[in-house]
Amino acid sequence: INECITNNGGCEHICINKIPLFDCLCMNGFRLQNEKFCSDINECLEQTSGCSHDCDNTEGSYLCSCLTGYLLESDNHTCTDINECIIDNGGCEETCDNTNGSYTCSCETGYAVDESGHNCTDIDECSLNNGGCDQICTNLEGTHNCSCRSGYIMGANKVSCIDINECVDNNGGCSQICSNTDGSFECECYNGYGLIENSTTNCIDTNECLVNNGNCQQLCTNTNGSFYCSCKSGYNGTVFCEDINECNLEILGCNQTCINTVGSYYCQCLSGYTLSNDSHSCIDNDECLMGTDICDQVCTNDPGSYHCSCNTGYSLKSNGISCIDINECMSNNGGCQHICVNYVPLFQCSCYDGYRLQNDQFCSDIDECLEQTSGCSHDCENTEGSYLCICPTGYLLEPDNHTCTDINECVINNGGCEETCDNTNGSYTCSCQTGYTVDDSGHNCTDIDECSSNNGDCDQICTNLEGTHNCSCMSGYIMAANGTSCIDIIECIDNNGGCSQICSNTDGSFECECYNGYDFIENSTTDCIDINECLVNNGGCQQICTNTNGSHYCSCISGYSGNVFCVDIDPCELGISGCNQTCINTVGSYYCQCESGYTLNNDSHSCLDNDECVMEIDICDQVCINNPGSYHCSCNTGYSLKSNGISCIDEDECHINPNICDQTCMNTDGSFYCECYSGYRLDTHTNNTCSDIDECIEGTSGCDQICNNTVGSYNCSCMTGYQLNSDDHNCDDVNECTINNGGCQQTCINTIGSHYCLCQEGYSLNNSDTNCTDNNECIENNGGCDHTCTNTVGSYICSCDTGYSLSTDEHNCTDINECDSSNGGCDQICNNVPGSHYCSCKVGYILHSNGSTCVDIDECIDSDCEQICNNTIGSYRCSCNNGYFLNSDGRRCS
Repeated sequence: INECITNNGGCEHICINKIPLFDCLCMNGFRLQNEKFCSDINECLEQTSGCSHDCDNTEGSYLCSCLTGYLLESDNHTCTDINECIIDNGGCEETCDNTNGSYTCSCETGYAVDESGHNCTDIDECSLNNGGCDQICTNLEGTHNCSCRSGYIMGANKVSCIDINECVDNNGGCSQICSNTDGSFECECYNGYGLIENSTTNCIDTNECLVNNGNCQQLCTNTNGSFYCSCKSGYNGTVFCEDINECNLEILGCNQTCINTVGSYYCQCLSGYTLSNDSHSCIDNDECLMGTDICDQVCTNDPGSYHCSCNTGYSLKSNGISCIDINECMSNNGGCQHICVNYVPLFQCSCYDGYRLQNDQFCSDIDECLEQTSGCSHDCENTEGSYLCICPTGYLLEPDNHTCTDINECVINNGGCEETCDNTNGSYTCSCQTGYTVDDSGHNCTDIDECSSNNGDCDQICTNLEGTHNCSCMSGYIMAANGTSCIDIIECIDNNGGCSQICSNTDGSFECECYNGYDFIENSTTDCIDINECLVNNGGCQQICTNTNGSHYCSCISGYSGNVFCVDIDPCELGISGCNQTCINTVGSYYCQCESGYTLNNDSHSCLDNDECVMEIDICDQVCINNPGSYHCSCNTGYSLKSNGISCIDEDECHINPNICDQTCMNTDGSFYCECYSGYRLDTHTNNTCSDIDECIEGTSGCDQICNNTVGSYNCSCMTGYQLNSDDHNCDDVNECTINNGGCQQTCINTIGSHYCLCQEGYSLNNSDTNCTDNNECIENNGGCDHTCTNTVGSYICSCDTGYSLSTDEHNCTDINECDSSNGGCDQICNNVPGSHYCSCKVGYILHSNGSTCVDIDECIDSDCEQICNNTIGSYRCSCNNGYFLNSDGRRCS
């Protein structure tokens, strides 16, 4: 009996049938217990693993691992040190030194390893004893360089600095005295001279007048080494000046008034006179001829003044200027019943709106309704002086107060109707859409429920909708063409009901079934799938289980023999691998491996030498030379190979021979070149000696005016009247106005190389070109004043005659409207006129003799009433005796 056929003989792993019994075996890495079960062997604990460093037990096996800095060999047991320097030089910038489990980086002379432990940073030789330099130490990559400050030149030992005597060449650029100092020089001036502002080389005469005007009260004149004081025209003295009062000399010949000014005088005329061209005599102003009078009509000239008069038909007002027309309306309203309008020279009566003028004085009411001129669309009602348009019920008077239109109740809130509002003459009605009916309110619409009667004729489901209803069927049924009946759906007819195998129809539904050996997919009632025996315990197979429809079979992967149970084949041990160098067995297979510097061929068995130089996987800095299984590096001419055997370093000719250049040596890759300090030029013949550049001759100085060459440099200076700018190149004009206002009494205007004086508005510059004299603005065109001009020092003031006020422009005069204040004292109407005002009264009143109070007119004294006249305040009304009524004209009785 083969016990292994049934439940694998109860063995956990492998069952081997024997006669008459059977044996249980375990797979590699397991140990048999209780003759049937298998337990994992802990090779690490039993120290049978053979790992050289760390061992990690796994189910049925184990794994060897290595410490940091070591690599597990192909035998999966042995750990060897990783040479980090082979790959990318261990990340070291220069030299990499391998150690057990790690590595260290080092640098060339002049460099030190930084905090990263990989990169090389330059050592700053200048930080220690200034690098041995006398003055300036400049650190360079891997070395350093000494230089000197301005005013010094480098000595032959390339570390010491020697002072330059700037005074030897061109007197140091000084315009007068040059004194050499340690590292520099100073310019000095002769007595009576000083250095120009912002200049250290050029001297200029000291202008004593610039400081406090040389203590002179008025004019200070500078001379070489001295100065002198004087006074302006119109003054006596030298250092101190006193004004001359020309008006006291009695020799000036002013015709009317003499006005003394500081340093001068002028003649002035009385109002109404103008100073003549001789500036002394006065000429009478003919204001009438000049057009400066303010007469309303006729102007008559007087000596020093003028007076106004009026044409016939006008009277002169109390202001003596304006003419006023004689107003007939001021007396009894000109006899007009309503309105009196004064014209020149007559007047005219007119009536209020709604009245018609009769007999040129009286006014009668117009009956617009009777004359059919009202324009009312419906009814018209006459009123005194007007009329009213009236609409019947249900109509609305339009804003034109004439037209009547029907009131559309539907316009406002749809007449209160929920749906349709229909307007009618004087009323409206509400209606609803099909499927709705108007409720008891007569405004709102309610839905008709069709389903409440005979289920809406529906076979199964009736659903009431707003204004209609809808028939529908339960799941598994479809609506018939009549829209009310339901028919069972045979789902199996269409696409087999969605079933992947068997479909069975039921009333209102269907069911899916599967063939034998198939079952429904999880969470599906329609799709069938083959039962995969391999999904449960791999079908009992150790390695490969292949499912078939209704069955399965076992097999082994390549590199193994057997079917249900599989045994590994080792080609390396059998010598059948065909590997050119090393054969590595793996579980179920093997692979060939080549030594470092070789690459496995496409046949996966033979090894080819790697030409690292051609493959560009070398890390040589410059030249790569291939070797069997490896390569080595070399350098181009002018470079030397560093100790790491990879990098090339430039040979620093400047460091090897410090005296190769006259001033500065600059190393380059594979070579070097010489440079000169600023202000020097390299000799193109020797290429290592330097000579001074005369920037002034070559025109490269950029000086605005004067250029002075110095050893290794130059400086700029300016001509007299200019001073050097802060950029030491451009020359700026000296602003004389900043010192004592340039001697100007009022305003100083600077110009290029000079300046001039100006006076404020109201003053004029006199003959001294520095002092200012007051202008009499009233002399010319009365100063622009409308009435009176009064001159003041530096200005003038305009004023106005009585009854006028000065405008905001301070020149023109504006009439004062006396009516603005307490109505000008008038009882009723105040009428403003230029320079004055007068009172008048409303219709029905007459002006009192006091010229301000209004008295009621008793129209009944001379009325047009047919029977009775009743006087009222400001008017009157007619009435009739008993038995009579007043006609529509308001005057006659019937």
